[in-house]
Amino acid sequence: MTAERFFCADAARARGDALPGTAPYGLVWVLVEHHAPWPANGYDGLALEPATKSLLYEAARAVRARILLIRRHGRRPEDAGPRRWAVLRYD
Repeated sequence: MTAERFFCADAARARGDALPGTAPYGLVWVLVEHHAPWPANGYDGLALEPATKSLLYEAARAVRARILLIRRHGRRPEDAGPRRWAVLRYD
């Protein structure tokens, strides 16, 4: 028996979320690649060393950046090589 797949867009539609204009606003973004399923609470839920997580939080706060998990399209094993990150600024 196959388990039903979960899609965020379907859940948002079922809750009645207003879809237009729901993207967060930001000028500076810290993108962190994460191959495994994302925790429900995003970056906060990642199993990283507390010191590493704290350093990134403080750096992001200093420049008023938002931290966002990203993933490349398609399935990859959790140990698919080095993770990537980027800091983007939109002017």
